[in-house]
Amino acid sequence: SERQLRSYSNIFRMKRTFGEESFIGLLATDRRLLEGGSGSLVSTDGTFRFLKNYRFDWQMLASHTGEPNDTSLTSDLEPTRFGDAGYSASFDGEQYWGHGMYVNFTRQAEHWNFDIGYREFTPTFRAANGFVTSNNKRHINGGSSWTFYPNTKWFERFGVGFRARRSWNYAGEFKENYIGPYLWGRLIGQTFVNVSYRVEKERFQDITFSGLRAWDLFLQSNFSDMMSASGGFTWGREIARNEEPPIIGNSRSLFLSLDLKPVDRLIIGTSYNAFNLKNPIDNSTIHTGYILRNRINFQFTRNLHLRLVTQYNHFDEEIDVDPLLTYRINAFSAIYLGSTHDMREFEGYSNYTQTSRQYFLKVKYLFQL
Repeated sequence: SERQLRSYSNIFRMKRTFGEESFIGLLATDRRLLEGGSGSLVSTDGTFRFLKNYRFDWQMLASHTGEPNDTSLTSDLEPTRFGDAGYSASFDGEQYWGHGMYVNFTRQAEHWNFDIGYREFTPTFRAANGFVTSNNKRHINGGSSWTFYPNTKWFERFGVGFRARRSWNYAGEFKENYIGPYLWGRLIGQTFVNVSYRVEKERFQDITFSGLRAWDLFLQSNFSDMMSASGGFTWGREIARNEEPPIIGNSRSLFLSLDLKPVDRLIIGTSYNAFNLKNPIDNSTIHTGYILRNRINFQFTRNLHLRLVTQYNHFDEEIDVDPLLTYRINAFSAIYLGSTHDMREFEGYSNYTQTSRQYFLKVKYLFQL
């Protein structure tokens, strides 16, 4: 079985609203491993809405990491260095600071919309209690769209637009860029459809891959009070990152979702995500699998709510069970009690074995000053 590291986490969030849909906030997180090591983060963020149609969003983050002093945990990593001070990738007890930032300027209006944003994460930035999948990156992104109101029998509104992004690392090396147009429409019967296309270029493992592209089709409909459904299909060419050396493969992915509301207090949701990547030379399968997810929401009373999420991940042969109990004091204050349980099937075991679990308590309270 895999070695488990026990830890305690604390998360503090404070937010003060002002004006019309504007706020400033403070976030602090801390994770302490019982075997040694820690990850702490503090950030400030906010939204400033002005001139009715314009909004400025921002977040500034600073992180401090104290690595465990146990190199056996990273024995499968190749020797490498990062940061200006040349820290090692091994868990050898090093300590370092990192930072991140995000700014975005948006116009949201009846006909013409646009946004432009920038974000960066230093090579030493870590989010022990967050979901930041990569660092050592800077990127700028943006897009624009136009909305039309034809007032016809079938269309309530439709729009056209495009999005673009360019990324590079702290050494100034190119990492990725893409651009793509899209077309969307809102039809009668609360039905929404979106079609998009994108072309990409990416540098991965010191190899520059051109000719990456994909088509996306998405459809959603809330056709009754008791049932809503959505689905999407994506096909194109993307990098097979686990191949040695990496190659461009032909990809296909499918998404299906169905929500049922048999009674007022109960909602049952099911989603299915499947992915397949094939070698374009001999059409052999490189990577395939699916994720099946179920969600049950039950409202005991006006204030007490239970959510239970179960998920089977065929890629990792893993089962996740995540219950969450919520008690709402008022519209802006609530107490959350939940846990996460991960189970995996190992060779030599006849059934699934629990590999990790977490318990958490969250309190959100509105102070009126």
